[in-house]
Amino acid sequence: MRVLVIRAIDSPPTTITSFFGAKIANFLREKGFDVVEVVDYLNSSKLGWWLLGKNYDLILYLGHGEKDRLLGNIYLGILLPFLSLSNINNIRNKVTITYACLSAQILGTKASSVAKAYTGSDYFMYIAYPEEIDYTQYFYEPFFEMIRAFINGRTIGESVEIYKRIALDNARKLRALPDSSAKDYAMYLELNAKHYQVLGNEEATL
Repeated sequence: MRVLVIRAIDSPPTTITSFFGAKIANFLREKGFDVVEVVDYLNSSKLGWWLLGKNYDLILYLGHGEKDRLLGNIYLGILLPFLSLSNINNIRNKVTITYACLSAQILGTKASSVAKAYTGSDYFMYIAYPEEIDYTQYFYEPFFEMIRAFINGRTIGESVEIYKRIALDNARKLRALPDSSAKDYAMYLELNAKHYQVLGNEEATL
């Protein structure tokens, strides 16, 4: 199976999500998937899928989003987004999993009638930054475990529920820590879990 991983690095938050994407891409390769990673989504040698849009079973997008588009690159994506209402047919019959703000709003609603399944948040999607404690791991773990569950045969609906459960478990762990930053990150994880959802067929599998 072929997987496309879009993980642009164009701002402080996407340095973290791109790192998440790189780790997941390596994991998928170890499991035998044919993985294509795009960090600069304007690199035409890796973006033939945008014109053809036929060869990927799973698309993972980690980056900036708006209500009606996945930007790809925060600066160029306003005019030339990775995914928008105008090119949404590129995800037809594909499973598309996003880690992006607002990706389940207007775009997600449309994607639900096009994609095999689509996941995203109808709110902001938060991350953490490395401090004395590696808070990023608390955000990475639920997303990674969702992907792992999905490729191991769980439905996308079951996989998203795993994401939510682990995110809330990690939020509880963070609230037990004495550091004040941990309490903030716990709240952000709870918001991620509350707003993350499946649009389309919750029973979809690979």
